[in-house]
Amino acid sequence: SNDGIYMKAVDRVLRPGGYWVLSGPPINWKMQFRAWQRPEYELEEEQRKIEEIAKLLCWEKKYEKGETAI
Repeated sequence: SNDGIYMKAVDRVLRPGGYWVLSGPPINWKMQFRAWQRPEYELEEEQRKIEEIAKLLCWEKKYEKGETAI
């Protein structure tokens, strides 16, 4: 949301070759969507949007497991 403004701010201060680590929501939706009482497709869409903005920033997903993505 917010047209990726928060991710753009991270990109601005991230050192070349640095890593951004996202932990918790929305990455852990696959394990928590029932507890949050939200549809699985809605949470999957949120993650897709984050990944789309990341690609526009020329970021590459290195790792995702459980509640963490790098």
